[in-house]
Amino acid sequence: MKILVIGQGGREHTLVWKLAQSPLVEKIYCAPGNAGISQIAEPIAMPDLFTELADWVASENIVLTVVGPEVPLAEGIVDVFHERGLKAFGPDKRAARLEASKDFAKQLMVKNDIPTAAHRTFVDAEEAMTYIEDHNAPVFVNISHRLLGISQIAEPIAMPDLFTELADWVASENIVLTVVGPEVPLAEGIVDVFHERGLKAFGPDKRAARLEASKDFAKQLMVKNDIPTAAHRTFVDAEEAMAYIEDHNAPVFVKANGLAAGKGVIPGRTFKEAAQAVTAILVDKAFGEAGDSVVIEEELIGEEASFTVLTD
Repeated sequence: MKILVIGQGGREHTLVWKLAQSPLVEKIYCAPGNAGISQIAEPIAMPDLFTELADWVASENIVLTVVGPEVPLAEGIVDVFHERGLKAFGPDKRAARLEASKDFAKQLMVKNDIPTAAHRTFVDAEEAMTYIEDHNAPVFVNISHRLLGISQIAEPIAMPDLFTELADWVASENIVLTVVGPEVPLAEGIVDVFHERGLKAFGPDKRAARLEASKDFAKQLMVKNDIPTAAHRTFVDAEEAMAYIEDHNAPVFVKANGLAAGKGVIPGRTFKEAAQAVTAILVDKAFGEAGDSVVIEEELIGEEASFTVLTD
């Protein structure tokens, strides 16, 4: 059977990975997917309308569509599919209110005697503040409905295949600033292309982006500049990597050197686990070119904190 998974995050990656293990599954598509998911499923563009996606699903004889993200569920994608006689895994729009509206979920719990924290819902800021003051105890303030998708507050455009084409469009539309989020275009030099055209782009150039694009480069830079970091070794040969792990005789982390959409780090707390990770990355090419080499890093125990810093 052919299956479509909707979404592009870690949750959807896990769903695709597990579904792919079934002998009943012939092919998996993912809309829109991501770099990691594309290693095990064919990515397709997510249409603007659910009816367009339903048309495509019917034309491709997709047996089952699995919906991961909350937004399309809350907007009724399952209802559209069911109206067309198409099988979709996920709650319909009415049931999805449990996730889409905290107020609805709280009311349902209260009505059905399901234990939950005491709450009040407000649309007026002054009334809410008066209640908090009278309550005189710590509280959590929640937005009742889910935050809007990006397309609700920004105009989506298709991402051209070439950075030069995007730069041409940016120049023609008099875009003052381009902010680049994902690591892949940064590592491929999108900021360099924009700067060469005299266009302002927020993000590191290709040379600086190696800090994220290559774990080996980042580790070497830290060692060279006496920046504390876990001990490591980098390998391109699986047997050499496994021999090192065996000699090391301690828990390690096995990391695909390149960008793997946040999925390329595998704990190896036993030799067997670490060896399996090395095989998956270097031999089976689970992460494609990102796994042309692996970084074997000692396990460190403690708290981890991430800092997002803006500097000129």
